[in-house]
Amino acid sequence: MFKIRIIRINDAVFADSASPLNMIVCICHGINEKALRSAVESGATTMSDLQAQTGVATCCGKCADCAKCVLSEALNELRNEVLSVVSGERFLQAA
Repeated sequence: MFKIRIIRINDAVFADSASPLNMIVCICHGINEKALRSAVESGATTMSDLQAQTGVATCCGKCADCAKCVLSEALNELRNEVLSVVSGERFLQAA
């Protein structure tokens, strides 16, 4: 079965059939979702951080909304990972 992820933000439609992390977010600079998530893992927490580290949304700006969505998703996933580790450590200490 072939899976395609489609994201629609305002008038822009983004799709990727190979891997969700290979989805091109910024066509001007050829930046994919994986690069943005990697920047978040390296410490980016704001759109300004993403722009400084990757160059996303620094040309025409049409990818800014999609980049913000990826940033939000990546930060939430990172937060959840930290919470699960902290919860696990507390559970182990209590046992």
